[in-house]
Amino acid sequence: MNILITGGTGFVGAPLNRELRNSGHSVAVTTRRKSDSKEKLTWNPPDLIPPEIISKFDAVINLAGESIASGR
Repeated sequence: MNILITGGTGFVGAPLNRELRNSGHSVAVTTRRKSDSKEKLTWNPPDLIPPEIISKFDAVINLAGESIASGR
């Protein structure tokens, strides 16, 4: 399965990314940093991810958000 994870480098996203890859899935993650990697897509919320990019994936897992550790 071809999967996109928003927030794929975070606390929950990073281990999920690893597990999905270890299970044989193709995984791409979004990042706010500029990236030329096929496995990392540059995305700056609240901009929408273009439909032509989303349509390339079988599933999208949205984990993007504010860190729950912020302000502690």
